[in-house]
Amino acid sequence: MIDHTPMEYIEPKPLTRIIKPEEDKHFVIDAAKYQDEIDRAFLNQSEYSETESILTALVKGKIKATPPDLAQTTSKLNELSRSSPNMSGYIDSVIAQITVHDKFSVKKPLKFAPTLLVGPPGCGKTYIATKIAEALGIWHGDISLAQATESFVLSGCPKGYSSATPGDIARRMAKSDCINPLLILDELDKASFYPSDRPALTGPLLQILEADTAAKFEDACLKCELDVSHVSWLATANDISHVPAPILSRFHILHIQEAEGEAKAWQVQRLISSVADEMGLRKYVTAEVARDALKDYLHLSIREWKMKLQLAIAMKACDSYQGDHIVIRSEDLRKLVHEEKKTRIGFV
Repeated sequence: MIDHTPMEYIEPKPLTRIIKPEEDKHFVIDAAKYQDEIDRAFLNQSEYSETESILTALVKGKIKATPPDLAQTTSKLNELSRSSPNMSGYIDSVIAQITVHDKFSVKKPLKFAPTLLVGPPGCGKTYIATKIAEALGIWHGDISLAQATESFVLSGCPKGYSSATPGDIARRMAKSDCINPLLILDELDKASFYPSDRPALTGPLLQILEADTAAKFEDACLKCELDVSHVSWLATANDISHVPAPILSRFHILHIQEAEGEAKAWQVQRLISSVADEMGLRKYVTAEVARDALKDYLHLSIREWKMKLQLAIAMKACDSYQGDHIVIRSEDLRKLVHEEKKTRIGFV
């Protein structure tokens, strides 16, 4: 016999109710405020749905990253300062800020003052930022501004355009496991701040560098406000003469010189290991730069060293076997380095 009793209607619960506030967790997006958008993202999420994947990642609670041990962290930073004395000013400022945060048991997430490192190419600006983040145990990510021509790079391209996509800030925050990552705005001086008939990059930059407005940073593609007020911003530049004054005024500016002498020699030795790693050779060979090569070519910039070492290691590796130790000598670099001939001026 068929039961014709009407079934009781049960109103479906919003999907985001499965996301409960977790103790000691912080949120980039207010899930309650954007209930409908997040529900749709969960329904439409697939391996090909990048926008929905980023939104659902942003909804998840994030930790408040804090250095595990002040003494141990300070020791690592002091060691880093000794090996990179040209960066000691910035490293000292980081040590001071983490010390104050720990001494007074500050409840807010650890955050560093926005800082702009200005110096010649290859002096180690980006490298030192990465090493500091690793010493602190804080997630870090790069945002390249070298070819940024409009605000979409940071704040996303609205839906409706063929190139609609979330901005780099939303992308990095989605990957970060903490609410207070260190985000590096690389090559700030290469950005175009005055594009014609396009939204300028200046707007979103000014917004993220002020705590009040950073708490309500809107991504044009996600159509959601992100709280990036706990992010530590570190920018790098070679020349700041063309960076708008309002942006510069939001940064603590430090001028960095290229390392010299033993400090630079140590950087080169450190560099060759990272170059071998980038080439996928670290598991197979070890490498070092001989003293004669350091003596003859220490005047090269770190960036030039990197390019020369890539070629020198490749040429040496051709005749090497797994487990070999590669030594780059002066003769190996001589054919790779273009030295301009100095012409004598005057009468002979």
